[in-house]
Amino acid sequence: MHRLSGARKAPRDLVVLARMVELRCSPKTVRRWLHRFDRSGLDGLEDLGGQGRKRRITEAERSRTIVLVRQPVPG
Repeated sequence: MHRLSGARKAPRDLVVLARMVELRCSPKTVRRWLHRFDRSGLDGLEDLGGQGRKRRITEAERSRTIVLVRQPVPG
């Protein structure tokens, strides 16, 4: 599979498929990225941001916590 993914004289479709297999991309993941690319071009491949769980604490609270943790233990 590795030789096929780097082949220069193999059919292009086979090379692309071999690369997907080598990278262990699921067909669902490949389709999702292709749809994003078709919809928005290269901009569609950028990180959308805002994904995942939101922070529970503010940046100021986080900074104060880090300062407290770095202080020597009392006693």
